[in-house]
Order: sequence, then C-alpha cells, then structure tokens
Amino acid sequence: MTLLVYHINKVHSTKDSGGENSMLITVDKRGSINLPKTLRKELGIESGSYLNLKVEEGGAIVLYPVSVYPSIRLSEKGIAKLEEARRSGKGKMPEWMLKEIESA
Repeated sequence: MTLLVYHINKVHSTKDSGGENSMLITVDKRGSINLPKTLRKELGIESGSYLNLKVEEGGAIVLYPVSVYPSIRLSEKGIAKLEEARRSGKGKMPEWMLKEIESA
C-alpha cells in the first residue's frame, strides 16, 4: 500500500496496491477529519453537504456524497389520496400529488 503525504498543506495522492486513488488524512482530537479541497471540488462537496459513512467488513470506512430531500407532510385528506393512488396500481403519480410537491 502506498501512502499520501501532506507537505505544508499540500496533498500528494498516490495509487494503492489495487491501483485506486488513496489519501492519508488525520483525525483531530475532536474526531473530525478534513477532506482536501481538491477532493471536495472534484466531488462537488460543499459546506453543508451530506456524506454517508459506511463501515465495511474488515473495518474499512467509506464516505460517499448523498442527496437529502425535504420530506412532504400531507393532510389527512392527502394521506387518503396517497393510499388510494397506491391501491390503484397505476404507475403514474397523480396530478394532485405533483401539485402538492411543487407547492411544498
């Protein structure tokens, strides 16, 4: 395995034994990590972005960007219409639901 080395705030990426890009980062005393700017830019990660953390078998930690969408709160009538749409078996989203989503 090859290592990524920091020199005066510069990041040197290398290929690991599997030929994939890897980076060596440190964990600070609060448990935080800093993702290098070049990586954030490449992946479109900005302040406030959400990342999913997954611990794989063997202890590997994998982070990947995810999109988080706001939830929709429906009235009792809206819930009844949603259940009706689900029971209908139609593959198309009802017009009333599209309008409700747009106005949310």
